[in-house]
Amino acid sequence: MSSNLRKKTLIRPAMQLRICMTFIAASASGLTVMLAFALALLQGVHIGNDDALSVVMPALMRAYWVAMLVTIPGTLAVGILSTFLVAGPMHRFTLFLTDIVEGKQPEDCHLRAGDELTDFCDLLNKATAPLRVVQSDGAEEELRESAPQSSEAA
Repeated sequence: MSSNLRKKTLIRPAMQLRICMTFIAASASGLTVMLAFALALLQGVHIGNDDALSVVMPALMRAYWVAMLVTIPGTLAVGILSTFLVAGPMHRFTLFLTDIVEGKQPEDCHLRAGDELTDFCDLLNKATAPLRVVQSDGAEEELRESAPQSSEAA
């Protein structure tokens, strides 16, 4: 098993689910608009002595709910999978910046193949490189200052 595989089901659950809910709302709205158009088209149409709407309405409503039951879970799955390409890099950036804030000296930030935001990752590496160098120089200077003075200084 590769260490490159995702270990979490949702990396940034709040963000990923919020984006997915937007996708779901768009899908549900689209299906509802299609139902409204179908109902508008059938309004006033007569089949023999019956209104077309009264004959077709149960079938239309069944089709609408079946479409919702198929579309919404599918949209949720596709939404979650597509958000991984952004949520994963954001999670990696957060860990990287947290290490810097804590005074650690992380290696350059790297993303998985296929992830989005690789340009931002490169920019983040360039922007933090001086910080990471300064931190390491500062640590070396602190070590030199805390080291006992040699006899040459006396």
